[in-house]
Amino acid sequence: MIDASADNADQPTSNVAAIMMSYSRPIADLEKTISMLTLDDWQSLRWLHFREGKSVRWISRQFGLSRQTVRKYLQEPDAPRYKIATARARPTTGPWLAQINEIIEEDKSAPRKQRHTAKRIFERLVERGYSGSERSIRQMVAEIKNRPAASASVPLLFKPGLDAQVDFGESYVDIRDQRVKLHGFEMRLNYSRKKFVMFFPSTDKEAFLECIQCFKRADIRR
Repeated sequence: MIDASADNADQPTSNVAAIMMSYSRPIADLEKTISMLTLDDWQSLRWLHFREGKSVRWISRQFGLSRQTVRKYLQEPDAPRYKIATARARPTTGPWLAQINEIIEEDKSAPRKQRHTAKRIFERLVERGYSGSERSIRQMVAEIKNRPAASASVPLLFKPGLDAQVDFGESYVDIRDQRVKLHGFEMRLNYSRKKFVMFFPSTDKEAFLECIQCFKRADIRR
């Protein structure tokens, strides 16, 4: 059985030694390439900590990583994935992006049958001097058309005393040692957000109208 408390041991266990010998690159280089941590690296760090009982400090020292980096990958529940920090340059199609956007924007006000397909956009760009592939243009057109629209929101404005929200809810209470289900009527004024609550044994029309009348008599300020 492996002693999890032996963090400062000079000689690693056989499992630890096997893991340490499995790297195809020098351990000192791992910190420089930590943004591209491989699946094997990630599994090894987690194995040493969770199965072999090695501390963050021990792993940090042995692998030449910062403790913050070690903690980061110990907390990751999923294997790391390569992420592109910045968009890749497009030397061939990049200069034509503005013209593609212009054509697509003009199509928004054109009849459906007169709008450009990706193939037609490619043909127009070729006429203007484009020398790249049609596939690249198709990809750019798809990216532009599938780009999510900017989110929009409409503020809810209410005038005092004119609007309210009404709903019924259920609740159980003990009356004379018996558990009884009651229906709670709640009316909330949209302007002031003040609410009126009243409980009835049912939700029929008579109960609803009685609740409205009680609300009016309560004279809740808007």
